[in-house]
Amino acid sequence: ISLEIFFWFEKVQNFSLFQKDCQKMGGSLSAKYESINHDFDIGVWKVHDAISKSSGKHVSLWMIDYQLMKQRDRNKKVRRRYLQHCQNAIQIQQKISHRNVLKILEYDSAGKKFGFASEKIVCALSNETKYSRDEAMYITQQLAITLDYLHENHKIVFQGLCPDNVFLSPSFTIKLGLFLHGTPYQTDIAPIQHPFMPWQPNSIYFIPANYCAPEIVTGSQPIT
Repeated sequence: ISLEIFFWFEKVQNFSLFQKDCQKMGGSLSAKYESINHDFDIGVWKVHDAISKSSGKHVSLWMIDYQLMKQRDRNKKVRRRYLQHCQNAIQIQQKISHRNVLKILEYDSAGKKFGFASEKIVCALSNETKYSRDEAMYITQQLAITLDYLHENHKIVFQGLCPDNVFLSPSFTIKLGLFLHGTPYQTDIAPIQHPFMPWQPNSIYFIPANYCAPEIVTGSQPIT
C-alpha cells in the first residue's frame, strides 16, 4: 500500500508540475491533450508524454523553461530574440516532411510562453550511454540520409547535430531535432551564417564546442 501511495503521489506531483508549465505556456495547446507526464529535459526545453484528445495517439509536448533561460542568460533582449527565433525555426520545420525529421504538429506562442506538440519520441541520443555496433551504424546511416535530404531538397545546412538534438521514436527511428541551427544556403560554396547569433562558450543557445565546426567556435565567420 505504501508503494502505491508513493507512486500515486509521484504521479500527482508530476501532473502538478506540468500544470505549472501549462500556465506558463498558455492553456490553448495543453487543453488538447490528456494523460500528461514529464519525460525528460533537453537544454531549456521540458518534454512531456501526452495523448491527443482528438486522435487518441501519444505525442510529445515541448515547453520552454523561461525561468531557466532567465537564470542562464540575464540579457532580456537576447531571450526575446531567441523566442522569436524558435518560432521561425518551428515554422520552417513544419514544412519539411521526412520520416527522420521530427514532425511538428502545432505550436503556441505568446510572449514568454512558447511550446509545441510533436510526434512521439522516447529519448534523445544523449540519454543513452551505450549503443551496439549495429545500432551505431544504423543511427549513422539514418543521419547521413537525412542530412543529405535537407541539403539537396531544401537547401538547408543543419548546424545543430549533437546527441542532445537527435531523438528516438518508440520504434527506434531517428528523428532529427529542432531546426534552431538550420541555415538556408544558396550554393555549395556560398558563405553560411548562423541564423541566431555568433557562437558563445557555455551558452544555452548553442550545441557544445566539441560538436561545432571549428570555424563557428573560433568565430572565423562566414563558414564556407
